[in-house]
Amino acid sequence: MLVVLGWGVPLSTPQLHATVFYVSPAGSPAGNGTEKSPWDLQTGLNQPPGVVPPGSTVCLEGATPYQGRFTSTLQGSASAVTKVVPCGHSFTIDGFGGNTITSSIPAGSANATVTFTVSSAYVAQRYTPSSYVKVGTETFQVIAVNANSVTALRGQNLSCPSGQNTCPAESAGTSVTLQTNTLTINGSYVTVENGEFLYSGWISRVSEYGGFNPFDEENNAAVFVNGPNNNLVNNRIHDCGEGIVLETNAGPTMLSGNIIGNNGWISAAGIPGYGKDILSFTAGFPQSISNNLMMPTYGAYAMDAITQNTDLAMAATFSRNVVVNGFVYLGGYGPIQGLTVESNTIYNSMQGQVVIGTLSNQVNANLTFANNNIASFLPTLFKYWKPGTIHANSFCNINPAELYTHERYLYESTGVNTDYTFTKNTYCNPAGNSTATLFDAWDAETFPVAASYSFPAWQQLLYDPNSTELPGAPAATVITLSPNSYNPESANLSVNNWTLVDTVQVDLTALNWPLNSTVTLLNAENPAETMALVAAGQVITIPMTGWTAAIPAKAAAPVAPATYPNFGVWIVTRN
Repeated sequence: MLVVLGWGVPLSTPQLHATVFYVSPAGSPAGNGTEKSPWDLQTGLNQPPGVVPPGSTVCLEGATPYQGRFTSTLQGSASAVTKVVPCGHSFTIDGFGGNTITSSIPAGSANATVTFTVSSAYVAQRYTPSSYVKVGTETFQVIAVNANSVTALRGQNLSCPSGQNTCPAESAGTSVTLQTNTLTINGSYVTVENGEFLYSGWISRVSEYGGFNPFDEENNAAVFVNGPNNNLVNNRIHDCGEGIVLETNAGPTMLSGNIIGNNGWISAAGIPGYGKDILSFTAGFPQSISNNLMMPTYGAYAMDAITQNTDLAMAATFSRNVVVNGFVYLGGYGPIQGLTVESNTIYNSMQGQVVIGTLSNQVNANLTFANNNIASFLPTLFKYWKPGTIHANSFCNINPAELYTHERYLYESTGVNTDYTFTKNTYCNPAGNSTATLFDAWDAETFPVAASYSFPAWQQLLYDPNSTELPGAPAATVITLSPNSYNPESANLSVNNWTLVDTVQVDLTALNWPLNSTVTLLNAENPAETMALVAAGQVITIPMTGWTAAIPAKAAAPVAPATYPNFGVWIVTRN
């Protein structure tokens, strides 16, 4: 059964494990986790393995959003993963609020100590000394909590109007929001599936202050993974400070089928925005990031994986993702030991770049970069790989101002070009800004000496002997259909409309759906836009015009203009 809810993925009803525990917006800490006596969300996420054994399902009931910030300590095992899923089709966690003040706070001076009462003493237990809460738009630093009573320093972090010392009154009923991540996962072997994560408390998406941690904006993550062997599957993450953050303790992590975008904010005085779709600090463990849709975000980064100063034995895979107007940065300050980047579709018409390698001149090992379709505003960079295999990719320059069409900087680890194997790639220049494809090769041992090459000269250096250069755009539309790994009735679909036709025919045979199926298209750039189509046999006809980009909450315009009709990305689901 197809259901489309809110900002995101059309969902099928998840299969529940044999042992099911229930959570409800109307639940209670006094509940026992049964359908008749459900827990509240935080109580359900707090349960030890003796109560919620590995392999159980924690089932979230209700169409009402869960409001506030939550932490999971649930524990599964390698052979019995614990699931957090909706009882029906989807659940929503809104990071705004979760508590309200029941006594008014009079106007007063910043840094003054005040005491106020809140509606939920249970929620207030998480207000630990030195933590921060927002009452309306004003930030308070907690000193002490006694049941419903909170004592705190007011006007912290320049949160009173324009940083003034006088803070306005706050009336009873004003929301109280703990300043931390919407969902923090501290346990292990847990899968969170079919959820929506958002923050509805934005006042503006323009900060008065600069920097990545402004006082007046929401800058926390929707999902903060701090434990190993956890999975995020088919979730919808939007309008938060950051999307998904994988902390150093996250270890092996799998992200699949998520749609992420419209996160972050714009800083003042023309400073670039902040907020990323996925930010990873994990080191020493494999990661699998596959089949996600990474839409524009104010920080411009779709994927930012930052290695530490020690060796990063990643064995990581970044595959079958679709990125629209976002940087993909897989590197950092320490060397990478094993990275596979394959079958991704990246379309950067106004911002973004692909950078594969480290920020230093340390040598990385074992890169496989294959079957990627990249149409980009800036050229792809490969830094210090030995060996590195770049095979069967398409690199197209779509920025009229960029002379360098493709690998602008190819950093060699030893000065020997055979460290890299380039083969069967296609290079094209639809922007028409140069008569020849240009490459740069930088030798790490003689850095910063560089040389630029035309495509024939590039091939003579033993690079790309079996590759092809196109003087303009490809002659055919490129269609990529990627089945959802956890929902057989759904797939991600992208179209590079190089020939700018009005409609595109897409063959769904690979999905093994019945003939003449009725399907729904969901526009990944604006998930509020859907279209029902009936297949002619296994073929659907998609219009390439009329689609728009979503406007973030409390913003005046999209983060980036819609890419249609040049490029389109949808989730296609069988009804």
